Amino acid sequence: MNSDYNFKKKIFQIIPLIPVYVIIFTVSTAFTFYYTLSDNFSFWKVITVPLFYLSFLMVLYTHTKTMTVSPGIVTENMNLEIESNKYNSDTVSPDELFCKKCNLSRPLRSHHCKVCNKCIMKMDHHCPWVANCVGFYNQKFFYLFLFYATLGDLIAAISLAPILFNIDEKINQMSPDAGFIQLYEPVIIVIAFMMALSMTLAIGFLFVMQTIMISQNMTTIENKIYKDKKNSPFYINDISHNLSIVLGTESKFEWLLPIFTPNQYNNGVSYEKPNNNFSNNSIVQFQSIDKGNSNTRNELN
Repeated sequence: MNSDYNFKKKIFQIIPLIPVYVIIFTVSTAFTFYYTLSDNFSFWKVITVPLFYLSFLMVLYTHTKTMTVSPGIVTENMNLEIESNKYNSDTVSPDELFCKKCNLSRPLRSHHCKVCNKCIMKMDHHCPWVANCVGFYNQKFFYLFLFYATLGDLIAAISLAPILFNIDEKINQMSPDAGFIQLYEPVIIVIAFMMALSMTLAIGFLFVMQTIMISQNMTTIENKIYKDKKNSPFYINDISHNLSIVLGTESKFEWLLPIFTPNQYNNGVSYEKPNNNFSNNSIVQFQSIDKGNSNTRNELN
C-alpha cells in the first residue's frame, strides 16, 4: 500500500516537469529554424546565437542538477556538535531545532517539507517545477537555472519579435488552399514568442526575488518569517559577501559555473557571521561525516 502511494506521489511530482521541457524545446526549436538558420545576417546575431545556445545547455544542466542533487536531508546520525557555535538569539526558538514529525534534532535554518516528508538543510522552498526541494546543496543550481532561463528566453523573445511582426506578410503570400505544413510555421513562431516572453517575465521575476533574498542572506521561508529582515539572526548587510555564500567564495567567475562551492561561513549545520569564520577542522569534520552518509547528499526526494 505504501509503495503504491510513493509511486503515485512520484508521478504527481513528474507531471509539472512536462510543461518545463515543452517550453524549453519549443522555444529552442523556433529560435534555431527561424532565426539561427535564416539568411539574415547581423552583428547582433553573432552575439546572440552563441549566447542563446550556451544558456540552453546551462538550463538543461542546472535544471537536472537541481532535480537530482539532494538539497540536504537531515538525518539522525548527523553530527550537530558543530552547532555549538550557533547564534545566541531570542528569535531562534528551541522548537526550530527539533522536528516533531521526523522526531529528530535538526540544524539551524532547517525546515520540514510536507511534500518530501523530510527535514531539509537550509530549506528555501519546495519547487514543483524541479520536483525537489531547494536547499543547502542545490540552491546554487536552482539560482543559476533561473538566471540562464531568463537570459535565454529574453534573447529568444527579442530575436523572434521582428519575425513575428512580419508574419502577416508571409501569411498573405500563402495560397488560399495552404496546407498544414505551410500554416505550421507562423503558428509555431507565435507560440514560441509568447512562451519566451511570458517565461522572461515569470522566471525573471523569480530570479530578481531570489537575488534580493540571497543578497540579504535570507531564504524564502525566512523572508516570510521575518517581516523586518534586520530582525533575522542570519541577516548580513553585505551584498557581495551574501552572494558569495551561495555562489562561491573563490572568484566572481565561479558564480556563473554550475558547481557546488563550499565556503567558510556555513556548512549546512552551523552558520557564522563574517567576522567569526569556521575553523578548517570544523569544515573537514562535517564534510567527512557528510560524504559517509549517502542519505544526506545523494538521496532523491
